[in-house]
Amino acid sequence: MVSNLFDSTLVNLIITLPKSSVSTSLESISSLLKTKNIKSALIATACRTDDEVMNYLHNIYQGLVRYLKYEDCGEILATGVGYSNIDENSEFLKQAYELGKNLKGE
Repeated sequence: MVSNLFDSTLVNLIITLPKSSVSTSLESISSLLKTKNIKSALIATACRTDDEVMNYLHNIYQGLVRYLKYEDCGEILATGVGYSNIDENSEFLKQAYELGKNLKGE
């Protein structure tokens, strides 16, 4: 949902700006996103059980972290997890809990 919101906001920004200011505005957004000392973590789920989707997601996420110069605090890539079939004792939930606990402690 966040990425959809960002995508639609970016599209609206591009549509509403005059052509000459689009490039300048996108550069401003890029430099705003590159603010120092921003921590980033990725938690993602996929219904599929193979690693294909998660490999793509991992590579895109790592590229963004490098480009934006964020501090990567970890990734949890949960495969085989649908909307309602995650167990309370799932290893993925334990990993998410530990990641959050570590982020809070930093």
